[in-house]
Amino acid sequence: MDIPACTDPKTGEKYPATNAIINESLGRGGAGCTLATWEKLTGVYIDHWMTIDFAGVVSMADAVGGVEVCVNQNVWDRPLPAVPGGSGLKMTAGRHKVEGEQALQWLRTRHAWGSDLLRARGAQNMSNSIPDA
Repeated sequence: MDIPACTDPKTGEKYPATNAIINESLGRGGAGCTLATWEKLTGVYIDHWMTIDFAGVVSMADAVGGVEVCVNQNVWDRPLPAVPGGSGLKMTAGRHKVEGEQALQWLRTRHAWGSDLLRARGAQNMSNSIPDA
């Protein structure tokens, strides 16, 4: 996607416009660069936004006593011979309440879902399960 020229507000470093995956926009000037990228793509001005990192999502999950997730098959996200990493998440098929370290593992699971698109779907499912305050 086309990422516009951005300046990192913390360091003052200037980044030229580029074409890359959207994830790169955050490292090229923080959330402001990501917003500028989405605004350029959609033509819609974004006047309210917030950023929540992994620790923030885990804190929210803990604050509500855990978040229910559901998997339709056993999951074990571990390093594989050709694919390093893995979150360490291990759970059986069915419904589970995740919190603390397991909530973080859920969000960081990459290999077990099979694709980044499915990883994003898992994160959305978790955030949709957090009850309204």
